[in-house]
Amino acid sequence: HGLWMMAQVARANTELAGGDPRALRRLSVQFRGMGFPERELTVSGTVKSAEGSRVVIDTVAEQDGNQVIRNAEAELELD
Repeated sequence: HGLWMMAQVARANTELAGGDPRALRRLSVQFRGMGFPERELTVSGTVKSAEGSRVVIDTVAEQDGNQVIRNAEAELELD
């Protein structure tokens, strides 16, 4: 289930770049709990840094009030 959760984090961050998966340059996550594919997963993020067209976003994924992914970092190349 970890790969499913990581894919959802990647997808949420890619949506910030207009849905283009090529914009996601790097993604790292820390799995902090058990997640279940049949339950809603909420992904949120905060811009950590922005330099030119590169943006780094701190991301968290929660399920049923528990952070199942923390300290995730996505680097995007925006047009």
